[in-house]
Amino acid sequence: MTSPSLTIDTPAGPVRATAGPREADAVVFELGGAMRGSVHVTGTTDPHRWDQFTAVRACLGPANAFKTTAPDEDLPRLASSRTGYRGSLTLYRDNTDRPEVSVHPILSAADHPPSEKTEAVLTAVLRGCAEHVEQRTDLPAILEASRQRDTPGLLRFLTWSASYHQAEAVRLEPRSPCRPPRTASRRGRMADRRTVARPLPAPGPAAHARRPRRLTDPRDPRVAVVGPPLRQRGRRRARARPQRPGRSQLPARPAAQAPARPPPVPGRRPLTARGRRRSGGGFTFTLKTLLEAGITGTAPEGYALPKPVAVLFALAEAHGWKTQQAWAPLDGGFLLNLRVGRPADGGRKWQYDLPYFVASGVARRTRSGLCVTPDRRGQHDTPSIKAITAVIRANPAPTES
Repeated sequence: MTSPSLTIDTPAGPVRATAGPREADAVVFELGGAMRGSVHVTGTTDPHRWDQFTAVRACLGPANAFKTTAPDEDLPRLASSRTGYRGSLTLYRDNTDRPEVSVHPILSAADHPPSEKTEAVLTAVLRGCAEHVEQRTDLPAILEASRQRDTPGLLRFLTWSASYHQAEAVRLEPRSPCRPPRTASRRGRMADRRTVARPLPAPGPAAHARRPRRLTDPRDPRVAVVGPPLRQRGRRRARARPQRPGRSQLPARPAAQAPARPPPVPGRRPLTARGRRRSGGGFTFTLKTLLEAGITGTAPEGYALPKPVAVLFALAEAHGWKTQQAWAPLDGGFLLNLRVGRPADGGRKWQYDLPYFVASGVARRTRSGLCVTPDRRGQHDTPSIKAITAVIRANPAPTES
């Protein structure tokens, strides 16, 4: 087994990490030197292969950040600062067995991003602890215990996702009209009409008779029928063809009929193209479908909005902004998706999405989320709650006259 203590060089100075006794599925490091606090390292799934537990995840704090949130006073911090930080880093191997790193957002206890130097220090410490656990001889036991811990929640999510998308496919199937057959080209239509107007001759002796190469003999009756111009072009062959029907003699083409639109599904109002663009996506979800999936628009019993979010919602509603929340069960807690926004001039809008994971005694922001603002056309990362609050105060919704 590797040494239980290691030294990590960081921009703020060397950090000493001492590994404690191995738990069932994790190893906790105590930090010293340029940092204070703990780092929790456990096994997890490969970011590109969700069913293979071959990666290692290091979280800032003494506990698994994906299961619970450590108190603010227990979060790691620099020796010269009193600000604690939370975040995680995943270390895995690519197809060529080279180490790759995926860093989740690192934020302070007040949801503020750290400085570049502080982020470099925290990232170096997380990676050093993860690499240390990856070299331990008991790594297979840690990965197996992590698989037994996370598999039930993963299977519940996959079961819900499969049933939900199957229901969506059944619901959307009657709405998909059959595409009309592709219109044939003019050349193809003319070829079909020629085939109908001039059927192939029946096989017989005349079909195998050799056609004369030249018709220059004036005693040949076919030359007299064709006329003088052909005799002047003595080298050109005469081709006996039945007269092709003119364009006016061709049968009229039936007019193409648009496929009949299926009747609307009772209880659902489909979105128009403009409505889909405004709603940012595609499908409408009925209350019955959402309730069957366990998704609600209000806080479940025993749960409430995180305090920073509740303050943000109160401020937004006071300034005329719209707020939305959706609670979906996940791993013994709830995945909370939040949205704050309002329309702007010129068809633009403000829209900020904030994802949270909420469990008993736990409320943490899972990732940065995406937002849309009038000054940028595409989607970009959602800023901090403090920045969103400043935007809401500077852009209240106009009051109706």
